[in-house]
Amino acid sequence: MHFSDDTVRKAALAVQLNARFESPFEHDFFDRVFNTPHSVYRRRLECIGMAGKKRVLDAGCGFGQWSIALAESNQHTVSLEISQFRCNVLDQLSRQLGITTISTLAGDMDHAPFADGFFDAVYCYSSVYFGDWSRKVGELVRVLRPGGSLYISTNAVGWYLYNLVRRHNDSGDFSTRLMALDTIAHNITTRSMKRGPSSRQSVIQPRSLCSALEQAGAIVLQIAQDGRAGDLGSDIPCQFFAPKQFGLTSVYEILATK
Repeated sequence: MHFSDDTVRKAALAVQLNARFESPFEHDFFDRVFNTPHSVYRRRLECIGMAGKKRVLDAGCGFGQWSIALAESNQHTVSLEISQFRCNVLDQLSRQLGITTISTLAGDMDHAPFADGFFDAVYCYSSVYFGDWSRKVGELVRVLRPGGSLYISTNAVGWYLYNLVRRHNDSGDFSTRLMALDTIAHNITTRSMKRGPSSRQSVIQPRSLCSALEQAGAIVLQIAQDGRAGDLGSDIPCQFFAPKQFGLTSVYEILATK
């Protein structure tokens, strides 16, 4: 089962027309992720081996663009998201596309409601940096079975400097410059770069993330720039973000196992 780019975009438009988005930021975010061709998500998952699994966790799934791609190549996908509204939107998208193998669950990664080793693969794109990221990493490793696959994409200091100086995807009620300023100030003030309110972001340098993964019992296999992890072959998946900003690591991804 592979959906065409046009099929997914049409389903997203149908849902968008009836959804009462909670804020301009939510509306803009939905529009942005579903304007990206669906085949880009699918190809990036193929490159990191996220296929042929019995149970996969999409941790911090957002509106489910990755969940839909995971559902194409895996038996069952559990989509965990702190926002019930986003879960509801993903449920509507699944119905539009006729997908019956995605289960949504409103909850936080800090206390993942799953047994140890429950998943064959865990996928976490751009969400681990909210709140207590170290605890989240521990939970992602805990629910992964031995030998399973773990993918995490997150942001280092270059990303926040870029947003501070140039901004990225501002919305009517959301300033990326203020977000970056708050994140940098918070990390300087606390020095721990691990704890904070669930809505607050943390700068996570690659060395810190690797250390947290290893402490949780994971084995780091690869650290790569955005969109470059896994087996690329002759095809080059779409990179969403530059690997460095102002000479510093920006957005990066890690592949690991347990």
